[in-house]
Amino acid sequence: MEYNSSMLNTDLNVTSKYRTVIDNTQRSLEKIENSNMSIPKDSWIYDALKHAQIVEQHSRNNSLENFTSNNEIKWKTTIVFGNLSEFNLIMAQSDKLQKTSKAVFEKKLKEIVKMPLRVIDENAKTGTNQGRNTLFELRLAARFAQSGYKPILSHDHPDILINTEGKEYVIECKRVYSERSFTRLVCEAIDQLTNNSLQSDPNRLGVVAISISRAFHKGDKKLSSTQANLLSEFVDKEVEKFIKKHSDYINRVFPKNIPLLVLDFSDFAEIDKPYWVNFLYLVGTAKNLQQSLIQSVFKDLENFRSFNE
Repeated sequence: MEYNSSMLNTDLNVTSKYRTVIDNTQRSLEKIENSNMSIPKDSWIYDALKHAQIVEQHSRNNSLENFTSNNEIKWKTTIVFGNLSEFNLIMAQSDKLQKTSKAVFEKKLKEIVKMPLRVIDENAKTGTNQGRNTLFELRLAARFAQSGYKPILSHDHPDILINTEGKEYVIECKRVYSERSFTRLVCEAIDQLTNNSLQSDPNRLGVVAISISRAFHKGDKKLSSTQANLLSEFVDKEVEKFIKKHSDYINRVFPKNIPLLVLDFSDFAEIDKPYWVNFLYLVGTAKNLQQSLIQSVFKDLENFRSFNE
């Protein structure tokens, strides 16, 4: 089990899985068209869908091994099915996500469809990383919706609001561009919660959610493993080391009314075929009753593991 940029042989008996991703993507696009929202023709989604259809056809013709013998094509195949899985997860929960504000959801969706296909092509200086930043927000909101919560999206602050068991939880989402930006973004999220959502209502509790995937690599590697459980163990250990490294900072900067840090890890992987994996980790930040309360409320997300083929 390791992080590398090498390629493993793709399982040729997964035609139905490829077909499922294609069908789900087409249903997602139909949903968007029915809402009178247009997607630019040069969007990564159309490029990804076309590539997925080619892969599925090669799989049917038993020529996939030859087609993906080129490492660049095989790498693109992994990225394509990973990105489409994320997109389809969000669209599967779109009715719930746009229930409170269709305009907010559509604005965020428009940012996602403009992002580059490959993570490595992002550039914070030119703003091309904004699409994936928003993808993280909507993916996390979709996870909440999938777990039975009713997330409310916002144009401003907070990014996500959850009203459950008679209390409001306000969530600010950040996505690191490298490990060096982790502490800065945590501080930024705390400031935004303190000066906006928590200031307007002192009875609320805050949550900081950080996507840490790019802390491990810039998008030029993927996970390789022979078994899903070995992959999970490897990621758990890497994230555990990350948390331990930053634990003093986390314990020092979080106020009592922001008692939870959610760390999101998502990446491309190959086990027997391309996968997109998404894990969530809950880190308590305040040793008080609020911490136990909030971890109880969000227990459905604790130790969350998802393997999407």
